[in-house]
Amino acid sequence: MKNYNSILFVALIALACFSISCKSSKNASMYSVKKLSNDEIEKSMPIPDDVNIEDISINKDEMVFIVSYRGCKSQVFDLYWNGSFAKSLPPQATVFLHTDYKSGGDCNEVITKRKIVFSIKDLKFASTNEVQINFTKSAFSYKY
Repeated sequence: MKNYNSILFVALIALACFSISCKSSKNASMYSVKKLSNDEIEKSMPIPDDVNIEDISINKDEMVFIVSYRGCKSQVFDLYWNGSFAKSLPPQATVFLHTDYKSGGDCNEVITKRKIVFSIKDLKFASTNEVQINFTKSAFSYKY
């Protein structure tokens, strides 16, 4: 009977840990950087003024955006890059955030502090361990 209780106790602990970890990552959306030509990037809609980027950070191989906006929770955000690096030390890559956002319509929910995570592994430059990522008027150091 003790052995059965021990197994049940361990299973309940594991279930509780899994439940907590799911809740903490529930608000995050994970995407990859998309390579587009300069023409395609130019044609894509810029982020509308009513989408507020509250914070940007780099954590290991991820670039994390915290955004607030009026729209749908399922709103899709993309991070675009033209696939090239500026010749400098460290090399530089410029990225652009894009969304299919359209105000009004079916979704008019106020979304606050949504965490959007992009894998930036594709931005690694072969002969160095650091890339400067440029986004609008900010620069971020990506060390790997």
